[in-house]
Amino acid sequence: MPRLVGGYTEDREATPEVQAIADQVKEQVEKETGQNFETFCVLNYRSQLVNGTNYLMKIGTGGDSYVHARVHVPFANSEDSKPTLTGVLPCKKKEDQLEIF
Repeated sequence: MPRLVGGYTEDREATPEVQAIADQVKEQVEKETGQNFETFCVLNYRSQLVNGTNYLMKIGTGGDSYVHARVHVPFANSEDSKPTLTGVLPCKKKEDQLEIF
C-alpha cells in the first residue's frame, strides 16, 4: 500500500538513530509516567514527516514492561531542534501494536 502524504509509515525495526532520539526524551517519559527505567530500548517505530518528524516508538522498559512514546523532532535548521515528548502510553505489552494516539 503506498504511503499517504503526512501519514505514518508501517512499523520499522529500531535503528541507532531512533534509539538516540529516545534516549534524549527518556527523562521526559520518566517524569510523565512517574517511573524510573533502568532499561529503555526501542524495539520498533513508525514515523511521519510533517514540520519535522513525528515518531511513534515501542520502548522496552524492563521485563515485560513497555511504553509507547510519541516524539516530535523539528527540522535541524529550526530554532530548537531537540526532540520533544508529545505523548506517552504506559503499561503496554510487547504484542501491543503501535497505533496513533
